[in-house]
Amino acid sequence: MNHPNTSMTQSKTRFTPKMLSYHPLAFKEMGEDIPEDHREAFLSSLEFQCNGFDPLLKISHLTDVSPGVIELKRNGRPAYRCVYYSKLPGHIVVLHVTAKTTNGSDAQLKRTASKRLKDVLGDPTILVR
Repeated sequence: MNHPNTSMTQSKTRFTPKMLSYHPLAFKEMGEDIPEDHREAFLSSLEFQCNGFDPLLKISHLTDVSPGVIELKRNGRPAYRCVYYSKLPGHIVVLHVTAKTTNGSDAQLKRTASKRLKDVLGDPTILVR
């Protein structure tokens, strides 16, 4: 019920789903280097993100790489990581998928994600969909 002295309006903005895209090397990694159960878990979480929902897996924001860079975590022996970028309009961009080989912060993972992000931002036409 609307009260006469208040303006109750609903937001007319709608969420627009994002497209799942890959850096070319991350596309190869996702297809060849990751066991199927880990790949399916990553893809499910990424699809949730593309549709505006929280991912199913644990995440860390890698703000020291760049705002919008997020790491999906799949623990185990070995553990696996999927790093993606969420700030490119209309896209969730997978930058790197790998087995995690160290305890704590993985400097190589961050260097790779940073380099690939620069590739994508410098030339978005390299994206694989």
